[in-house]
Amino acid sequence: MEYDRKNIIFIVIGSVALITVSIIIGVVIGNIKRKASEPTGVDAVVSNVESFVESNIIGSEGTVTEVTARPDIRKIIEVSRLSTFEFTYNSICEVRDEVGNKLYYIAYEGKVIWGINASDIKFDIDEGNKIIKITLPKVEVQETNVNADTLEYIFFEDKYNTPSSGAQAQALCLADMKGKIKDQYEMEETAKENTLHEVEALFKPIISQYYSDYKLTIDFVK
Repeated sequence: MEYDRKNIIFIVIGSVALITVSIIIGVVIGNIKRKASEPTGVDAVVSNVESFVESNIIGSEGTVTEVTARPDIRKIIEVSRLSTFEFTYNSICEVRDEVGNKLYYIAYEGKVIWGINASDIKFDIDEGNKIIKITLPKVEVQETNVNADTLEYIFFEDKYNTPSSGAQAQALCLADMKGKIKDQYEMEETAKENTLHEVEALFKPIISQYYSDYKLTIDFVK
């Protein structure tokens, strides 16, 4: 009987330990899945807006909330980077040696992502004139990359076709692209226009509903 009692104790302890480990693993996996599914960029801002309105205006199920309460629009954006424009860039990189002799050309395709630092957005609410002014920071290039699978070479002489040419090609093309897009005025203007539309789309529904007697203005910092 004593032997059976000890076996039962060991079985109970083992079962409790197994259940505890299973619960811990389940929590860890759940947190990983939750992190992986969290939105980023513009999607993150939209998610923040929806969550803000649901928690501060709509309320939880079974809870009566004052529907006339106004959300603090200054607390809606919580991401640091707001990407608003993605551009596919095709160009040719010219490669020369130390003394300036042309070695070969590289045709490439790259991607440029423009946006703003959302934490630098300024809000000015003029209660007397009923104007909500949103001032945006300057648009900037947030990300550049070159697709290695798109590289095509034109060598002036076969002797320049060496393993080292391919090894440095992507870095050369990336540097070439970064230098060229600095002078792309139209690209910057398109990024600014997209940013204005994105920010207006985020704030206008809330302002129209809860600040209907206010005028909304959005512009970039001078």
